[in-house]
Amino acid sequence: MVNNAAEAYKRQQIMTATPEALTLMLYDGCLRFMKEGLDAMEKKQWEQCNTSLQKAENIISEFRVTLDMQYDIAKQLMPLYEYCYNCLVEGNMRSKPEKVTEAMGIIKELRGAWAQAMIKECRFTEKELWEKYLMLTKELLKFIDQQEIDMFLELVDQRQTVMEWLQAIKEPVYGRTPEAEAIRNEIKPMDMQIMYKAKTWLNKSRRTNMAVRSYDIAGYAPAGNVFNREY
Repeated sequence: MVNNAAEAYKRQQIMTATPEALTLMLYDGCLRFMKEGLDAMEKKQWEQCNTSLQKAENIISEFRVTLDMQYDIAKQLMPLYEYCYNCLVEGNMRSKPEKVTEAMGIIKELRGAWAQAMIKECRFTEKELWEKYLMLTKELLKFIDQQEIDMFLELVDQRQTVMEWLQAIKEPVYGRTPEAEAIRNEIKPMDMQIMYKAKTWLNKSRRTNMAVRSYDIAGYAPAGNVFNREY
């Protein structure tokens, strides 16, 4: 029942996301699968390593086939994607973690550049971003209570993107209002619950779940930087 609910939620997220947001989700997923594959390789868990790295390869293949080669940027991206794909294949077949790490570095840079472009073209108002941040925090708490690991990690990535958008606002206006202060006050105790539950749950699950083992709790970012700025 819980898994069905998580899958339904994931489908809804995909259906309502913009093409730009979907691309960012793919970058985040690709990086997560590579990290899982590296962790499995280190522990000589070859079946899990192969599964995770093949998932990353599939995402990169999707990037390649969807490039519109009439644009110069596509011609620049294609060799990078091909190189990353070949690194993953070689790393997987020959158990070379350095090749996977090399591919991760390239994808991280591409992900960062894409996120920055999204920030410049952000279509959300400051008010909408705070409301979205609150909604994602509530969803994080819900899915961690249900112990839905994959959905929790995807929501962490999404909330990080919203945080980046908020941090990019040079002169916040809505953020100074009592309404925004009320949102921040609502988020803070939920953040504390999530941090506590995540540490307990992730540490307990590391031995049995590769997605958890590859996930560092430090990667969960509460709203610190956004909350600490002057409003």
